[in-house]
Amino acid sequence: MRELPTKKGIDLSAETISKKMKDAFGQVTSRDGEFISTYPGIKEIRVKYEGKKLFIEVQNEEKPENPEQILKVYNTFLESITGLNAKERKKKLTKI
Repeated sequence: MRELPTKKGIDLSAETISKKMKDAFGQVTSRDGEFISTYPGIKEIRVKYEGKKLFIEVQNEEKPENPEQILKVYNTFLESITGLNAKERKKKLTKI
């Protein structure tokens, strides 16, 4: 799993993560402290949190039909859950 930086003050509660995953991907299940969902082109996306740390793991399909749309949905989800856009996430990841 990959740790993602989050903006200060972001709510990483189970309810918030579940709601944001449901908004982005349509359905979500919870198992062993992880939230799991799928989307056309994404076999599985797993999200978990420990305190103020957010961890995400994604398994993509080999040949998705619409990769641009999948990337847009994924980046929109990451922005909503971390409070950071792609440029800000990249900047924070290079500091780690």
